[in-house]
Amino acid sequence: MRTTLTLLLGGLLALSPPGVRAESAAGAPAPAAAPAGTQPGKNEGPRILQFREQIGLTDEQAQAIARIHQESHEKIRSNHIRILELRRELRKILEQGYVDRDVRRNAEEQGRLFGERVLMRSQRQSRIRDVLSEEQKIRLKSLVRERARRKRLQGPEG
Repeated sequence: MRTTLTLLLGGLLALSPPGVRAESAAGAPAPAAAPAGTQPGKNEGPRILQFREQIGLTDEQAQAIARIHQESHEKIRSNHIRILELRRELRKILEQGYVDRDVRRNAEEQGRLFGERVLMRSQRQSRIRDVLSEEQKIRLKSLVRERARRKRLQGPEG
């Protein structure tokens, strides 16, 4: 189960824009790995295009994937920004003294937004996979697994 979840999350991360980053448990943004020569936080496009040659994407497929990514990027980004705002608000609530009603309302909103983000990313991933041939899907799955394996071998410092 854990391996399946790791592969699923790895696949989602491989297809998510570099400008949308995970957060640490403390609420601070985790550093984003940006490809050489790019500025972190800029929308460099879908990470799947980093595997363009290995997967064998045509120019038309790459353009379609970039278009799908661009269509969903702003919605996902604004959702992520709102989640970050809610986390800051929660810290303020806790600093001022725990009020169950306020914490619950904040947590419910974060949960709703997180669910929406998972749905939007899943829809984007599905649309991108629809652009790929069966052979390309197999190659991508293999590349994502290999990437996850390398990360596990590198450990938390990697």
